[in-house]
Amino acid sequence: MIEKTTEKSKSDEKEKTAIEKKTTGKPVEVVDQDLIQRSIRFINEKANETLYKGSIEIGEYILKNFFDDSMNQASSRNPRKSKSYRMLCQSSELVVQAGTLSIMVRVAGQERWFKKDDVNTESLSYTHKAELIKLEDDNPVKKELIKQCIEESLSSRELSDLVRAERKGLAKEWKPTPLKYFAYIDRVLKNAELPGAFDDVDRLLKMKPEIRNDLRERTEKFSEELKRVQSKCKSLLKNLDKVEGVSDKKTENNSESEAEAEKE
Repeated sequence: MIEKTTEKSKSDEKEKTAIEKKTTGKPVEVVDQDLIQRSIRFINEKANETLYKGSIEIGEYILKNFFDDSMNQASSRNPRKSKSYRMLCQSSELVVQAGTLSIMVRVAGQERWFKKDDVNTESLSYTHKAELIKLEDDNPVKKELIKQCIEESLSSRELSDLVRAERKGLAKEWKPTPLKYFAYIDRVLKNAELPGAFDDVDRLLKMKPEIRNDLRERTEKFSEELKRVQSKCKSLLKNLDKVEGVSDKKTENNSESEAEAEKE
């Protein structure tokens, strides 16, 4: 049945082409969608390879020639660091902006850490690595995000959201007021779009068993955390009701006292 349908489609396409050729007198080119998609993938992959290779080479060049091959010097906040480097960044002849050049240097330094700690990053693009430099190398979350990024084929945008959440996350030492806490949660929920796999059984079936197990553990942990937060929210509401009750009673007592004072 499928073969017949395919043959019919080809026949219809040929008939349509013949009609158009007869009408215009010129041969009509049929758009090859498969070729277009293959070309897009090829060009994007090669562009990423070129960007990655060139950016790493530039970063390494800057490290060696301006910072004595020292990432500590390059990352120093000393305003007087490498006058030559500052003059380079200010040059109008440089086609790369200073901010982009700084990212190249930091990505190059990060590559050294990857090799030193034997971190597998083969499937990560340059844009992924540019996001990861925002986390310190000694932050254990960094390796977790790399693993998650590879296993779940995260886009650089999705990785960026995770990195931002880690950097601005609710650290133990952070003790916000209730209003600041809810403002933070509102921002996270507003920017967090649920992945399609939440409702797509076919996508879940395509995942490796170990990834599904990891996803299950994370979901259960997150669900428990939500229960804890929900319990705290209910406690807060009860306390607010108590405070409102006390406040109303005080207002009522004050009104009665004022009324009695007026009578006297």
